[in-house]
Amino acid sequence: MNTGKYTAILRTDNVTIGYAHAKQQSIIAQNLNCEIFEGEMLCLLGPNGSGKSTFIRSISGLQPALSGSIYIHNQRIDGKNANQLAKNMSVVLTDTVHIPNTTVWDIVSYGRHPHTNWLGMLSETDHAIISDAIEKVGLTDFQNRHLNTLSDGEKQRTMIAKALAQDTDFIILDEPTAHLDLPNRIAIMKLLKDLAHSTRKSILLSTHELDLALQVADRIWLMQKQAPMLCGTPEDLVLQGSFQKVFSTHAFDFDINTGFFKINFPVQHYVSLSGEQPFLLWTTRALYKYGIAVKDKYSAIPHIHAADNQWHIEFNNKHCVCSSIFELLSALPQM
Repeated sequence: MNTGKYTAILRTDNVTIGYAHAKQQSIIAQNLNCEIFEGEMLCLLGPNGSGKSTFIRSISGLQPALSGSIYIHNQRIDGKNANQLAKNMSVVLTDTVHIPNTTVWDIVSYGRHPHTNWLGMLSETDHAIISDAIEKVGLTDFQNRHLNTLSDGEKQRTMIAKALAQDTDFIILDEPTAHLDLPNRIAIMKLLKDLAHSTRKSILLSTHELDLALQVADRIWLMQKQAPMLCGTPEDLVLQGSFQKVFSTHAFDFDINTGFFKINFPVQHYVSLSGEQPFLLWTTRALYKYGIAVKDKYSAIPHIHAADNQWHIEFNNKHCVCSSIFELLSALPQM
């Protein structure tokens, strides 16, 4: 992705975030320097307590930064009133919206509020923008449905459509997949990625979906506790060891070879393994959960050959054939 020809839609300059109490300040993170470009989907990641939500609130103008500057289109956000900010950025928060007797179309139409006159009258152009936003999130057939009849995933799509109807260059979402099941989490993340690229809007979202962020984000802002923010493509941050450093604990590690987080189980036994994929992968995973790791073949440990839904075990001149991993795990202690 070539961002060199674009100017930053939003950037921060040595920002410190936190809370002010009387004459004292409670600093959560400082020296935050980052930028987001046109048409870019960017994920804000970090461990709990690193300041993600506070940073989101600060750059959206909902909470003042303790120091430093935040710019939207090269203008400081602290010099803009609420209506001016609403014409520059759309914000979708985690809180679920509950408005009785309100349809999808009604909710999405609220996104046009910064652009209407004091009577709030919608023009033909407003109607066209609202319909287009609903279509972009795949809810055209749901536009007359009441919000309380929708699934959580459909509600989230409605709020994204509202942000699109607001027609800003920059959209911020705080934990947009927080209350969704896995299929909807994947669908929403892919939708946001597609929208950023097709509409050329800049989309920033904070998330705990580390695996999904690695797959869909153009770049990542990675917040650390008591350390500077790290910025880069997911792949660069992985290769630089940043994910391993920020997220690994005694309970799990980030596996740079697979791109997944791996729970650490204590290894108590070893086997050797041969065969075909995907049987090798899933056999290795199943064994590891039970403290059995794979080593090179030698006579002192059992050898397993996995292929075609059969698992052949050889050890101490014994041979056993299993038709499932469940049978394999039951047979190994007896070999």
